[in-house]
Amino acid sequence: MLRIKNLNAYYGDVQVLYDVNVEVNDGEIVTILGSNGAGKTSLMKTICGIETRRKGVIEFNGENLINLPAHKLITRGITLTPEGRHLFPELTVRENLLLGAYAINKKINDTYEKVLEMFPRLKERLSQFAGTMSGGEQQMCAIGRALMSNPTFLMLDEPSLGLAPNIVEQVFDIIKKINKENGITVMVVEQNANIALQTADRAYALENGEIKMSGDAKDMLRSPDIQKLYLGL
Repeated sequence: MLRIKNLNAYYGDVQVLYDVNVEVNDGEIVTILGSNGAGKTSLMKTICGIETRRKGVIEFNGENLINLPAHKLITRGITLTPEGRHLFPELTVRENLLLGAYAINKKINDTYEKVLEMFPRLKERLSQFAGTMSGGEQQMCAIGRALMSNPTFLMLDEPSLGLAPNIVEQVFDIIKKINKENGITVMVVEQNANIALQTADRAYALENGEIKMSGDAKDMLRSPDIQKLYLGL
């Protein structure tokens, strides 16, 4: 579904990604691991054409996206839940969700009902301002907003950021449900290597803007290097 080949990215003249190669197959969950400053968010932004200048190949379902503007990606079935969620705090939950379908020129009632069925907590809070919800509820709202565009490929940037451990487990259960029950391919950028590798099919480890390791997620979970670098073992 997604093939990234020899991808280089820059903020101005400063290079942040170096010849990155990543593949995501249809129906997979793939995680990108890395510490702060490794280039994970830069990779997400570069795929989406946000902020960075880029060179290389970003191929989605056979189409090279490298020159496609960010706002066109949603029409290709790609959505991003950004780091920090970026909800509109003074809009209601309902308004935030509906904004996720802003660029979709078709009826959204069925999608809206499916999202509320997946997130019953949100259904209870449709009239509540998004900025007054807990961190976990805001993350659910951000994911729900992304799903409103009926994506085939969902990218999540640090979905566990700032959440309590039990809420992190709930969020990753939702990610697995989105993948298995809705057939949506998922890419997750995550610092929490343990839960990310338990959830994913395959994984890549990013360090200083370069891919240093890749493979089956369960094999990487058992890797001494991964255990030392990311799990503190």
